[in-house]
Amino acid sequence: MWRQKLDNFVNETIKECLEKILDLPEEDKKQIEKKLIELAEIKDANQIEPILKYNNKFVTPREHLQDLIDQLRGDVFPLINPNVTGSGAPFTVLRNIFCYMEYIALLRFGRKRNSESGNLEKLLDCFGPEDIQSRYRVYKKYLIQLYRHDLVHLTSPRMKIIQIKDNNKNQIDFAGFFIVADIIGPDKNQKKLQIFGDFDQACSLMRSSEFRKNSFIHLRLARSTITINTISMFFDLINYIKDYQASLAKEEELNRNFAENLIKANLNSAVKLVKELPIDISKNKQIIY
Repeated sequence: MWRQKLDNFVNETIKECLEKILDLPEEDKKQIEKKLIELAEIKDANQIEPILKYNNKFVTPREHLQDLIDQLRGDVFPLINPNVTGSGAPFTVLRNIFCYMEYIALLRFGRKRNSESGNLEKLLDCFGPEDIQSRYRVYKKYLIQLYRHDLVHLTSPRMKIIQIKDNNKNQIDFAGFFIVADIIGPDKNQKKLQIFGDFDQACSLMRSSEFRKNSFIHLRLARSTITINTISMFFDLINYIKDYQASLAKEEELNRNFAENLIKANLNSAVKLVKELPIDISKNKQIIY
């Protein structure tokens, strides 16, 4: 049943993509439709998981998420180590984290219409270790504005005018940003070895409130400033993806939603440039393939 629903969804999505290019010649549209069908190819992995086309290879949803974990481990994990970067590359790390979070939100919840950040807010409603989740929920709009939108569009967080409540008295003030990129406390060197010496061990340790206690400014309010720790947030993202993987192993509907969201994103992306002027490859003979 899930396969039939998914095939119907693919056909509808291809139709929607073709409607965006109605003014192209009929022969071009036929070729484009053929390419879209190829991009949306689906195979059966088992009764629960589909195998999906992604960048010219076939992967299950869980394998695709593992690719994302491997990317984060290779591209971002070295940057959270203050011994390597000096200051933990806070802007680069958070910019990457929020881009990955937005993509994970797209895969899990789809693209929310008329929204700057898709379903990122929905993801933040259930993000992080259990003892921290309520903070992500309360501060989500502040986090998205300061550490997603500002970092992506303005290169750095900017001052925000916010409402502050203190002892039932409201006032208007500025909120800045504060990013911590290190471990605190007397046993910080030992914890650095545990965190940066073994990636899988670190993922497990960062689930423990006891391990994090008095060692990480995980996500806190310092006066009117949302203070965030890049190390903590990195592992919150990794562990969220791992939990998502575990759910996909047994939930048919979750796999179908993932497949629909990935396919729709891939197909919509595929037709973005098709109406641009053709690239004349005869002028690029210097390029060696």
